[in-house]
Amino acid sequence: MRSAALVSAVALLLGSAIAVAHEGGADFRGVVMSAEGGQLTVRGVQGKEHRAALTHATRIFVAGQAARAADLKPGLRVVVHARKVGGQVEAVTVQAAAPAPARRESGK
Repeated sequence: MRSAALVSAVALLLGSAIAVAHEGGADFRGVVMSAEGGQLTVRGVQGKEHRAALTHATRIFVAGQAARAADLKPGLRVVVHARKVGGQVEAVTVQAAAPAPARRESGK
């Protein structure tokens, strides 16, 4: 009985933390256009351009491995979890898929 109460309490806390994390959120996905000067620019799936600041607290992953802003090369597909802070969008987490393997030209 006590363990069920503990599990319920943990689930409630986690649910609350997730709700707070998405308050003021600005999540988007697309393809990296650039990641320079502390700014990430992504072309969204509908063709819209999104921008988010890359801060010292931004967590970046490429193919599931911890990475740096310099690893966010143009053409990488990304999912960005961001938040609005003082009128600016800041990236909290950037998750990039593994780069597609180079395609070979055939028949030439």
